[in-house]
Amino acid sequence: MVESEFALIGTLLTDDTGTAADTADRLVKPEMFEDGILRTVYKYIIASRLQGISVGLSSTKEVIKETGLPEASIDDYLRDCLNSSGILHLTADCMAIVNAWRLRAYNAFLNDTKKITSDNVLEQMNEHLLKLQRLTVENTDRDITSLADIAQDLQDQYFVPKEKKQIHFPFPSLDQYVGGIEPGDLIVIGARPGVGKSALTAQIANCIAKDGFKIGFYSLEMTDKQLYERFVSSTSGITMERIRSSEGFSDDEERAKFGKANEILQKRKNLYIRVGSKTVSEIRRESQYMNYDLIIIDYLQLLKPEGNYRGNRYAEVGDISHGLKSMALDFEIPVVALSQLNRESKPGQAPTMSEMRESGDIEQDSSIILLMWDDEKDQTVKHCKIEKNRQGKRGEAQLQYDGTHILFKDDGYVPPFDDEDDGFRPIDDDEPLPWL
Repeated sequence: MVESEFALIGTLLTDDTGTAADTADRLVKPEMFEDGILRTVYKYIIASRLQGISVGLSSTKEVIKETGLPEASIDDYLRDCLNSSGILHLTADCMAIVNAWRLRAYNAFLNDTKKITSDNVLEQMNEHLLKLQRLTVENTDRDITSLADIAQDLQDQYFVPKEKKQIHFPFPSLDQYVGGIEPGDLIVIGARPGVGKSALTAQIANCIAKDGFKIGFYSLEMTDKQLYERFVSSTSGITMERIRSSEGFSDDEERAKFGKANEILQKRKNLYIRVGSKTVSEIRRESQYMNYDLIIIDYLQLLKPEGNYRGNRYAEVGDISHGLKSMALDFEIPVVALSQLNRESKPGQAPTMSEMRESGDIEQDSSIILLMWDDEKDQTVKHCKIEKNRQGKRGEAQLQYDGTHILFKDDGYVPPFDDEDDGFRPIDDDEPLPWL
């Protein structure tokens, strides 16, 4: 019932401990809200609380504004929430919302049963029983769906202008094989230590964010400061060595470059960075209401295990791989995970999927596997091989790596930059990216 929805939002807004958000998140899913505006506010509050971000009335007002509600009505909405709040009734309000959702879903189910035809009665009954069973459990997992229903639901999404742009690798020589990253894909980028996979992934994240996509970037081995220095260097053209040792600008040109880079980076409000050790469950919990278009994890072997595997590292990494694939499917977004290769792989020699460290399950779970290695004679040349491509073709490309600026080039092109006179001029956010 909507009254309970107002009460729950009011309780969440006035609870400073965060315990109310934990209880609500366990019981109530966003789709259970009948009121669309309150549903949006609920997703915002839970996502913020899970990330340790405080929620206030002013920030909540901004979220409600984005729903299109007239500004004159926003204060009334919030007032109704606060007047109905009560931590003592939290669980009761949550269950009232759940039961109201079940009632609406059950009524829809009853209307659907009236459409049963005389053909394949048993199959239709089984489908309806599965739907009914789903209403009796606490989670909202996907329905078992027939191919006919899938075709009916999806047919209008093809051979028409796309409502949302597809995510592409920003390097044309690689994207010609991949042809875009699909929701549900687990993309693994594997290389030996020091080859540059973290730098490549950071550049990919910057490019995709520049194109307007919302990204969750989990860096498990670097700090905020280290990541910032990399992004500043690659965006400004100032070398990493110079940034780390800087005590004052050398001239006005360097000051301008640094200022311009920070101006660009401060527009990346859609690139969310999280550092520190995590489990797959923690990443899943933090991300479930963020509506990311892409999640990047640097790197897979640094993810914490969920339980005690008694030294069986292969089983441990295998479960992590399965968890990442499950998250990609459940969230219907691509997940990019970096992976270490065994040090036994020889420098300058093309690696294989069998050298993926500690688990063959990574090979099984991945939709795309990209392997990187140094050129035997020139370490500024990075070989990139699409070793596995479940939905496309395999192939190999070469990228040039400018280690002083943490930048990869693709046949002279440096995304997301214009490279006239090798000036690394950042492309402004209102300019289209050349590869699209």
